[in-house]
Amino acid sequence: MIGGIVSRIFLVAIIGGAIAGLFNTGIQQIAVMPMILEAETYETDGAAGHDHGDGAATEAHSHDHGEGAWSPSDGLERLFYIRDCERLDRCRLRSFADGGLCLEGRG
Repeated sequence: MIGGIVSRIFLVAIIGGAIAGLFNTGIQQIAVMPMILEAETYETDGAAGHDHGDGAATEAHSHDHGEGAWSPSDGLERLFYIRDCERLDRCRLRSFADGGLCLEGRG
């Protein structure tokens, strides 16, 4: 009896989380990704130092990610990583919600 309830809760959390994650990925591609890509141009272009307009140029940042630092390439690879992270996050949130409802007695 308990095993059936737990497996049903787990299945609902996985399905609901996957659907919500796909929806959230679509919203993020439209609303958030343009800002992230623009910020990354400042990150890569501004690493050698920049000028604040008062003639005092700043030093380059003290940390170096190196030439071999990994980052996802633009396009499908980045989209797949974002989609997978969103799915996992939504499944986690859905599991917490379902667990709370079961402890309360509504599940």
